[in-house]
Amino acid sequence: MEQSSPLSSYFRQNALNKSHLAEANYAKDPLDADNLTKWGRALLQLSRYLNGQDSKKMIQDGILKLQEALVIDPLKHDTLFLLGKCFTALKSNDPTEAKGYLHKALACFQKASHVDPGNAIYFSSVQQLTKELEMNKDIHTTTWMDKGILTFSLDGLFTGAAASSEAKALEMDTELHTDSEKDKDIHTNTEMDKEDIHTNAFDKQFIDAASSKVKSVKETSDLKQ
Repeated sequence: MEQSSPLSSYFRQNALNKSHLAEANYAKDPLDADNLTKWGRALLQLSRYLNGQDSKKMIQDGILKLQEALVIDPLKHDTLFLLGKCFTALKSNDPTEAKGYLHKALACFQKASHVDPGNAIYFSSVQQLTKELEMNKDIHTTTWMDKGILTFSLDGLFTGAAASSEAKALEMDTELHTDSEKDKDIHTNTEMDKEDIHTNAFDKQFIDAASSKVKSVKETSDLKQ
C-alpha cells in the first residue's frame, strides 16, 4: 500500500475520480473498449492504497474490466499490456500461484509486443520479466512489481528499484501512446490470436464473466433497436 502523503492522496483521489467517470461512461456505452481500459487502469491505481484482500479484489475488478475490453477488441495492445501489469501486482503466499501470475503477465506482455512490435516498453517488459523468472525460481510472497524490477517514470523510461513511491504512482497515471506503424498482417490471424490470449494469459473465470457481460450488453442493445 502506498504511504500516506499529500502527493499520494492527490493521486488516490485522481484515480477515484477517473474510476467514477469511467463507470458513468460505461452506463452510456458499455461496449467502449477505451473506456473499459481506463476503468481498469484506475482500479489498478486504487489498489495501491488498499491492503490485503481489499487490494487483491480491486485488482481483480480491474482485470475483469480489461478482459471485457479485450472481448470487444482482442488486439488492443495497451489493454493487453495493462492486464499484464495487473497480474504483476497480484500477491500470493503460494509459490505456484504467484509464479502463475507472473507467467500470465509475461503472456500479456508478449502479446502486446506481438501486436505492436515497435513499442520499446512492451519489448523491454518481456525481456525484463523473462530474465526475472529465469533468475528467481522461488518467487512467492513478493511480487515482481514490488521488487522494483520494473517501474516507469513519467516519461515512460525504466527507472529500476530506486523509483520513489510517488514515481510509481505517477506511471500508473501515464497514458500509453505510440507512433509506431502497426503490422497489418497481424489482423489476419485474429481468431488464432484470440485463442492464444485465452489459453495463455487469462483465468477462465474472468474470461467467462467478461464474455457473458459483453454478450448481455449486446443483446440488450439489439432489443432496444
